[in-house]
Amino acid sequence: MKKLPIYLPMMVLFFFQISAIHSQHFGDSSSADRVHELRLNDGEKWKIDADMVKHIRIGEDLLNEFIKRSGTDYSRLAKELSESNNHLIFSCSMTGEAHDLLHKWLHPHLELTAMLQKADDPEAASKLVYKMKDSYENFNTYFQ
Repeated sequence: MKKLPIYLPMMVLFFFQISAIHSQHFGDSSSADRVHELRLNDGEKWKIDADMVKHIRIGEDLLNEFIKRSGTDYSRLAKELSESNNHLIFSCSMTGEAHDLLHKWLHPHLELTAMLQKADDPEAASKLVYKMKDSYENFNTYFQ
């Protein structure tokens, strides 16, 4: 497996800083608002680059396996999902409307992952796991 460049965490941090600047300039909307802005492409799912979908599927499989085996190591799951998200971000080569709409899904998804990383209560972490499952279901509704 390829190692990610050392500067990748800096790129992710930069992404969040740009997002914060955007929110200050254009007004902040909640994650739920962004998800509700998703729509189909003339009744069809938006096409996402295969390399990017691969990383989304890896994260989705990790989450589904965690739920299936009634996992309790939320910290490990959060770390693995974060790695999958980092690979996704690093592999982004898309532009245009599909890219913009993917970000409306991705930003709330990244927020859920960050919340899971910080969760110190198993009950709260469990709720976040199911919110992440909903997030992947939203992806599958609008993207392919």
